[in-house]
Amino acid sequence: MSVENGYTGYSELGVYGIPSGQKPVANIPTASPGASVSVGTVVTLNEAATGVPPLQYQWQTDNGSGGSSYTDIAGATGSNYVVNTAFVGNDTIHYRVRVTDTNGSSISPALFSR
Repeated sequence: MSVENGYTGYSELGVYGIPSGQKPVANIPTASPGASVSVGTVVTLNEAATGVPPLQYQWQTDNGSGGSSYTDIAGATGSNYVVNTAFVGNDTIHYRVRVTDTNGSSISPALFSR
């Protein structure tokens, strides 16, 4: 395909392909409340990522594996994730979030609850 620009025998074509920008930046999530809480307290984890909107989020947990493997948390696809500490027990559970935009994806450092 060519687009004539008014000169005989000369044409221009704009080609757009894979975005060449930077992947999003996933920061360590913050927790509210941020201090030690009693069992049964609801804690909200928040991710303040930067990137090309719209950003997509997928929260993950290690289910007490010590950070050796993570699985996606079903339905946890917003910038916030609510943890009910009544279900945590005595295990240390790590949470992290994968942030995706048109340039790729990044995973935040893990935040843990115990």
